Amino acid sequence: MRKTVVVSLLIIFAAVVFAAPVEQVVAFQGKIVEGGMPVGGTRDIHFYLYNVASGGTSLWNENHIGVPVSAGLFNVELGAATTFSSAGVDFTEQYWIGIRVEGGAEITPRYKLTADPYAFGSTTADNDWAYTSGSDLTGAIYHTGNVSIGISTAGRPLKVSGNVNAFPWSDSGAVGVFRNTSTNLGAAVLGQCQNCQYGGYFEGYYYGVYGRAISSSSSNNFGLGGNATGSSGDNVGVQGWAISGPGDGSAIGIDAHASTSGGRHGVMYGVKSYASLGDTNYGVYSEVSSGLVDWAGYFTGGDMYLSDKMTINNASPGSHYLYVNSNLAGTAGSTIYSKNSSSTGIGLFVETTSASNTDCTIIAAQHGTSASADIMRLDAYPGGSWNRRFRFTAGGEGRCDASWVGGGADYAEFFPVEGNAADFDKGDVILMSSRGKTVEKGGEAYSKRVLGVVSTNPAFIGGASAEENPPNSALVGLLGVIPTKVNSSNGTIEVGDYITVSGISGEGMKATEAGWIIGRAMEPLNAASGKIDVFVNPGWVGR
Repeated sequence: MRKTVVVSLLIIFAAVVFAAPVEQVVAFQGKIVEGGMPVGGTRDIHFYLYNVASGGTSLWNENHIGVPVSAGLFNVELGAATTFSSAGVDFTEQYWIGIRVEGGAEITPRYKLTADPYAFGSTTADNDWAYTSGSDLTGAIYHTGNVSIGISTAGRPLKVSGNVNAFPWSDSGAVGVFRNTSTNLGAAVLGQCQNCQYGGYFEGYYYGVYGRAISSSSSNNFGLGGNATGSSGDNVGVQGWAISGPGDGSAIGIDAHASTSGGRHGVMYGVKSYASLGDTNYGVYSEVSSGLVDWAGYFTGGDMYLSDKMTINNASPGSHYLYVNSNLAGTAGSTIYSKNSSSTGIGLFVETTSASNTDCTIIAAQHGTSASADIMRLDAYPGGSWNRRFRFTAGGEGRCDASWVGGGADYAEFFPVEGNAADFDKGDVILMSSRGKTVEKGGEAYSKRVLGVVSTNPAFIGGASAEENPPNSALVGLLGVIPTKVNSSNGTIEVGDYITVSGISGEGMKATEAGWIIGRAMEPLNAASGKIDVFVNPGWVGR
């Protein structure tokens, strides 16, 4: 004979409380396995009720003949044929169920009844109590009407009322306490809404929801966490509303606070948010309207850190780390306004820190085509009124109210050269070439084609664009103090002597007769040749 076993696949006791005189029954579901295989067809199953786990005499028994069995599973209602009350069973003590299949021996061990059937001991149940089997609530007692605890009327499926006056993190400070003692996963309270708006809705005088996390472990602890999963529309893990009364108090939808005890340590997050895998992800999305002053975000008391890009009034920052867009007008509507009220502060500081950087620190672009359009304007603000001091126009002009001050000492221009520009050195005396429109080194004494000297440190430069210098050109100083190559071939040079072109390429000499000169010596030459400062101012000198 094959051995018959009833396994605890779904040993479920679903108890139902009925008002008298309707009898009490226990829904029992099990699985029959013979020879390791679930059976089918029908079976005669005999049930016995004991108040001991083994041995003893049964207090109640009931036979179920021809019970349908499918894939080993069967369902019966105990107490439907032989009532528990007729055997004096009142479910006020612990009971065990014994089972025999087809006249076989009693299967061991007996099955211990869970707490649910002991609801039969209640004498105050009403007709709304029922039982369930084969669903997520299998084995649980539930009620089809409204239930109230601590209050005489129930306007909700479950309404709990109480009067406590203590901080909510103690049992004495809450009307209801839900505790999960698991050291790993799980929740104390689960609010679930399949097709409605809110999985949970809370109201409070100070806090609608107060979340507090206490843990001795080093793992992440969250006082309040939210998760939303949906196929479409907005899915909100945590949403808070606050409605202020007619007074001056603040209305705070969500108030978050983080602190530590036992000294300063760890990282505290008042609010920490995370979003991923969306077409567009918002870690924090804030919207305000209809206030006298509206702040979508307000931060005080500390620094603000962004590890990635930021945009203001634009759909995307693109490749820029900060992208600000506006369509406001005038000085009162600038796109960026930077202000420092300290007596020694700097309004705006911009810096590139790479020693190998070859790009710009600041680029200012003007798209306007008007002659009055400026790329940049620098104003003074004495006495509270704007006073324009410097202008850089879209046409390429630089204008100022006073003087341009620089470290250079001459005015110079770029000229294309005869030959290779690399052969022209600072201090070379320069002539206009005989072909015209180009320049060459001097080498013709008293030449009327004298032009100037290759500049060493010009104060002003002409003949170039904002983009680059002209190719194969020499920067020739035309007016100002310039270190100049000279020699003593025509006599010793003293301070104040006229300097003209010598017969040596690129060098000047003392002028001792009427003719064209480069300028006047600012210092003596104490060698056969060398460089001295010359006030360059080409012209004719008569003797």
